[in-house]
Amino acid sequence: MQRYEAVVETAQQRRFVVEVEGDDPVTATARLRRAFGSDVVVLTLKASRRRV
Repeated sequence: MQRYEAVVETAQQRRFVVEVEGDDPVTATARLRRAFGSDVVVLTLKASRRRV
């Protein structure tokens, strides 16, 4: 598993910086959508230096 740092924006135009784990960027984005809802926009997603 890789840890990713993401900046997400919700439908209410609130931005959050979060860390999420996933096997690849696609699964990390899917986890963000489950956590924030389908109307979330992932602005940036980059691999964190810390490994799980």
